[in-house]
Amino acid sequence: MTKIASDISAAGGLSNDEKRLFREIASGHDEALGVAIPAIESACPASVVRLSRALLFAVHCDALSASKQLVRHGARLEVRDQALWRTPLIIAGSLGSTQMVGFLLEAGADVHAEDDFGNTALCVASETDSTALIELLIAHGSDPEHRNDLGWTPLISASAIGNLKTVNALIKQGANLESRAVLGWTPLIVASQSGSADVVSRLLELGARRDAIDCFGRTALLASQEGQATTEILMCSAACSHAEGCKSMKF
Repeated sequence: MTKIASDISAAGGLSNDEKRLFREIASGHDEALGVAIPAIESACPASVVRLSRALLFAVHCDALSASKQLVRHGARLEVRDQALWRTPLIIAGSLGSTQMVGFLLEAGADVHAEDDFGNTALCVASETDSTALIELLIAHGSDPEHRNDLGWTPLISASAIGNLKTVNALIKQGANLESRAVLGWTPLIVASQSGSADVVSRLLELGARRDAIDCFGRTALLASQEGQATTEILMCSAACSHAEGCKSMKF
């Protein structure tokens, strides 16, 4: 159980029937849910609200069977958590749970839904290392060029944390190498800034612009920390490019 799931379970305002349902979800007692869910439906006039809250908890716990039962009983796919205004699909994406995301998409979850920061499920999934999840979300219509409130695309997010597998998956799906965040940061600049040498190498290999400048007047080289491997990679790339240019000149 994640900490957030634990916090949901411990939250005040839960009826005894809800607390029992949450315990069964956390324990993985799928058969017991067949009793706990109808108990809420018969005892609570606002049962859909309560079952939807339980769905958020089940997704946090990555409890696929429980989630399926809750949706069958009317839990809302677009219910939002109170902390970050996330839907079950966005939560599942943040956890890197391909099976849960697949189920929610097939059940009709909105792939374009955004949380309180403008992130879609693909945006948060870009911070996991599940290439299958990236491909699944894009196959269902998620936009690889979607920008959150800071202007970050999924590729910028993946580059910033040095997630090479996800970077490759997004580029394979057509993500823009030169996408810009609000501060003018490109995938190469954020990868250089965070010291992600393998991602910097890969982006340069694919043709990312070394001369792109952010709002502070910095290139990727200036954004990298002196002494980091990224600095050496960028300087080597620039030197190689210069050498190639000299070879092509005619005298």
